[in-house]
Amino acid sequence: MLATGTPAVAEAPAYRLLTMGGYPVRWLPSRPSGRIVLSYKIADRGIHQQKAINCKDIGPPDTVLRTSRIDRNAFQNALDAAFRRWRDAADISFVEVRPEEQAQIVIGEQLDPIGFAYTNLDLASEPKDGARAIVSASICLNPKRHWKIGYDGNLAVFDLLHTFAHEIGHVIGLDHPVGHKNLMSFKYSESLSGLSEGDRLGAVALYGPSRMQSEVVFLPTAQGNAGSEQITTTIGRSMTGRSAD
Repeated sequence: MLATGTPAVAEAPAYRLLTMGGYPVRWLPSRPSGRIVLSYKIADRGIHQQKAINCKDIGPPDTVLRTSRIDRNAFQNALDAAFRRWRDAADISFVEVRPEEQAQIVIGEQLDPIGFAYTNLDLASEPKDGARAIVSASICLNPKRHWKIGYDGNLAVFDLLHTFAHEIGHVIGLDHPVGHKNLMSFKYSESLSGLSEGDRLGAVALYGPSRMQSEVVFLPTAQGNAGSEQITTTIGRSMTGRSAD
């Protein structure tokens, strides 16, 4: 017997480029070879960013580690793994520098806690080659929220690796896409480990393909309060608490 219903249509992989002032934003090559290699570090002191919209005041993640009982090495490992996800997807690399050195990307905790996690981008004043260049970025976590390492089905407590990878997606120039099946989706979810095809295509659209690829693994959707919590992060503008989709 043949089915007579309307055939299912596969959903196209989704991504959305982050735009500011009508231009997409992206990092420009930092090496004579044309490669993009970005430096990052975890904040080791208080930092005030006068012109920042998000992460105006950030500091070392001491409170995040203490209140969530997360080991410093586990925090570091989650951050490094998040950077590797994007390195493996597109032609963009990241290198950690010592705390006393200048870094293009700084990660810390909010000194004025709000929301869950935010990213702030500093952009060049004028567009070049049809894009606004990103010159520096910061990622900050709310120390009054509880954090965890790994998925356990509790969507009220965010996994650090997932959160870092989401925020780094904003750092490299990706916005929240339509739909809810991507790492870059507005709502926090524990149904995806790694980048989705949409996430990967977005990074490749900005920087070209990497010679390495990360494995994409779909996990069973967690039961309970799925969808009740949202990643509250909007890049380069204030957070309204509503989906950008």
